[in-house]
Amino acid sequence: MRALLAVVALTACATNPATITAGTAPMSPLPIATVAIIRAPAIGYEAAQPIVVRTTAAIATTIPLPVASYNHHNPDVQRWYLTAIYAGWTDSDWVWLSCVIQRESHGLPHVVYRASRDRSYGLVQINAKAHRAAMIAYAGSEEAFLDPLVNLSFARLLYNEAGKTPWRANDGSCR
Repeated sequence: MRALLAVVALTACATNPATITAGTAPMSPLPIATVAIIRAPAIGYEAAQPIVVRTTAAIATTIPLPVASYNHHNPDVQRWYLTAIYAGWTDSDWVWLSCVIQRESHGLPHVVYRASRDRSYGLVQINAKAHRAAMIAYAGSEEAFLDPLVNLSFARLLYNEAGKTPWRANDGSCR
């Protein structure tokens, strides 16, 4: 008889519902990750009793998200705050970064600037003429930089290496 293995990422145990009576559901002292064998009739294995997971601890259903200490006036820019945080930027970087995003793309992630042989991509307009080899090594293609997370993550690497100088907004307009 074959079975599927499932990892239950809770302090939990597997219980056959037929053995549970009102008010006496078992609680488990098992460690944080418990492996339960679950038979899977949907893919051709023999049918099994349903499995009910019981926990010993309360589970948080919400995770508090960071709140920007500065809110950009353009909602198309402000909507990228959490993506920027996830990409490695800090809340204290947000005033400057949101200014760069406003100046370079107005918060529109699919902006491509093409002038002669110069191409710049995405929210912070990563310049392919200056960074093409690194862009290809990082994400596989220039077009990948239209993805806001890729764009902002790579921008953070540029910022870590060169500060504000890769952006035209370094001219003093964004502080």
